[in-house]
Amino acid sequence: MMLIAMNDEEDEAISLVQEVLKEQGVDHKFFQGSDFLEDETEDAAYRLINDIILCMERGISCVLVNQSIVYQSFYDMLNQNY
Repeated sequence: MMLIAMNDEEDEAISLVQEVLKEQGVDHKFFQGSDFLEDETEDAAYRLINDIILCMERGISCVLVNQSIVYQSFYDMLNQNY
């Protein structure tokens, strides 16, 4: 599932997704990004990618919010497999 929301709708969209995932009993994890410089470093991107991969290996659904630093890293893989 992909959800694209405008900034003013982001909180409502996140709440809705979280509610649906809980109702469906889906094990999930949210990854919320920020505008802090520390969140935009290469090391932060590698840590985030590693965390996401571990969740995917365990069957945990991942919800990425404001994580543009890693979107391209997963695009080709997810486009081929899903």
